[in-house]
Amino acid sequence: MSLQDIKKKIESEAEQEAKEIIEKAREQAEKIKLSAEEEIRKIKEQYDKKLEAERPEIFRRKRIVANLETKKMELGSKRYLVDLAFSKSVEHLASMDKNKYQQFVSALLEKAAGDGEGLLLVGENEQVITEEWIEGFNKKHKTHIVLDKKRMKTAGGFILSKGRVDVNCTFEALVKSLKEDIEIDVFNKLFSS
Repeated sequence: MSLQDIKKKIESEAEQEAKEIIEKAREQAEKIKLSAEEEIRKIKEQYDKKLEAERPEIFRRKRIVANLETKKMELGSKRYLVDLAFSKSVEHLASMDKNKYQQFVSALLEKAAGDGEGLLLVGENEQVITEEWIEGFNKKHKTHIVLDKKRMKTAGGFILSKGRVDVNCTFEALVKSLKEDIEIDVFNKLFSS
């Protein structure tokens, strides 16, 4: 056998061996691919089953959260309306006609005066409680109340200072104290169905 023939034979055998190795590698790659696809299919199937099983619970939780948010918004709106009702009551008190306003303030001051002395602080826009009105009140009730020169921001009413004690009869304070007592009743009357 010549060197050329030996070389051809070696090349032929090497080529055949390379083809066999490549074919085996392709077969192994195909097996790995099929195995991986089967594994992917199984995992996907598991997740699909798990999702299908959990779907009702997921939707139930979402509904609960949505209902809670809705109730929270509804309660916030109701809270706003109740606060608005009390705010409007302050405005209503401040807009009483002069005669009713005088009677109301006089009754408040009569209760607040106690021993009959004090310094009376009124709002910036107060038009009923004047020096003349205080003089008339003092004569009628035998009190010694003095109108303070300072003014405060309030919708109406007054603060009577008696030494170190202040009796707050501003409309805002009166409504606030009532609010604590009747807020639940107001809420129920406004929103009972």
